[in-house]
Amino acid sequence: MAVQRYFPERQANQIPWINNFNENLPLNIPTLGGITPAEGDALIAELVFYRYLLETFIPLRRSDSQAATTYREVMAYGSGDTPLLIPEPTALPTPIPAPVEPGILTRLFDFVQRIKTAPGYTPNIGEELGIIGAQDGGPATTPPEIIDPQVQAGVVILKFRKRGHLGVTIESRREGEAWAFLAIDTSSPYDDARPLKVPGMPEWREYRMRYWDGEPVGEWSDLAHITVGN
Repeated sequence: MAVQRYFPERQANQIPWINNFNENLPLNIPTLGGITPAEGDALIAELVFYRYLLETFIPLRRSDSQAATTYREVMAYGSGDTPLLIPEPTALPTPIPAPVEPGILTRLFDFVQRIKTAPGYTPNIGEELGIIGAQDGGPATTPPEIIDPQVQAGVVILKFRKRGHLGVTIESRREGEAWAFLAIDTSSPYDDARPLKVPGMPEWREYRMRYWDGEPVGEWSDLAHITVGN
């Protein structure tokens, strides 16, 4: 299988990747062509099961293992005159997703290759799905793109392209201020709902973004400027 770099190596980072992919795949299948909604639904169901392993099953079983180790230590070297029962394994929360065959990620990567060769595939679709990696060019050298910032009802709407990365870290500054951390966002758009510093007085704001893959990476984006409160 060809090397891919769009899927995060760290399991904690795989969860938001899966959430984004599952959310955007059904929206793009009609455009792609050559892939049926049923095939997309089947893959999403497999990724839901894999996400359950990451979010629920593995953490609980690790907790049970730690509890068992603690119990052994107490029984070996502890003190007291009351017998201690063996701790019961933690019950898995329900509903538990339907089990699937082994090889979930192998099938995912094969499916992504089908997406990239579909007649309606475009780089924008790849960005939305998070399937553009370093081998496709761009993410390692091209900063995030802030797309046409707008103000709606006093809220700044910041759409962005993350080009296969988990998300972006956002900084902002207002006139006369230094750059300050604003947020980490894994799904476009980001809504800046901060109130005006002086109620009723328009203010100038500036924004910049870097990719975020569990930590900030890459160069800052071009600056985006907007006036709030007009």
